[in-house]
Amino acid sequence: MKTTHCRSNGHHKRGRSGAPTSYAIQDADALFDVLELRPGDTLADLGCGHGDYSLRAAQMIGPKGNVYAVDHWPGCAGALEEQAREKGLDNLVCLTADIRKEIPLPDGSVSVCLLFTVLHAMGLSVLETQFGKELHRILRAGSKVAILELKKEEQPFGPPLSQRLAPDQVETAFARQGFTRTSLTDLGFTYLMQLQN
Repeated sequence: MKTTHCRSNGHHKRGRSGAPTSYAIQDADALFDVLELRPGDTLADLGCGHGDYSLRAAQMIGPKGNVYAVDHWPGCAGALEEQAREKGLDNLVCLTADIRKEIPLPDGSVSVCLLFTVLHAMGLSVLETQFGKELHRILRAGSKVAILELKKEEQPFGPPLSQRLAPDQVETAFARQGFTRTSLTDLGFTYLMQLQN
């Protein structure tokens, strides 16, 4: 298991709807370097929001792979599909669903799953509900789950301290579900934890 540190640029931008997006909080290049996506990966970005991470992943994975951007808010899909078309990304598919109840993807279809600034809103106990079962169902054996969260410390943006998740809390909750932590990267205001099922 490795632990690395990357510099943050410290900016917190807002997406097209005016809601905050975490994409610019850390150095996105550093984040995706550590993520090590491969051409042909099948990636699910669960709780994708504005889809900044989905767009970047679709570019990296290329036409032989697929990115499924899933969010409960229907407005996300339309805006994200438009951006994907503008960038010529035919490998990005937008889906509208409440991931706590159902993830509309086939069994064993996903090689990489992103949960980027999503878990703090749902709470770690969600892993013991239908969401946890759905997560296992869509993942292939030996798949990667990547979790991005803001550090559990006072910051001028993001969720309140009481809602934030420390890496050890995340690791323990996922270990109970059969996942093993493979790396932890400090990205400044955020951290990226990667696990394998």
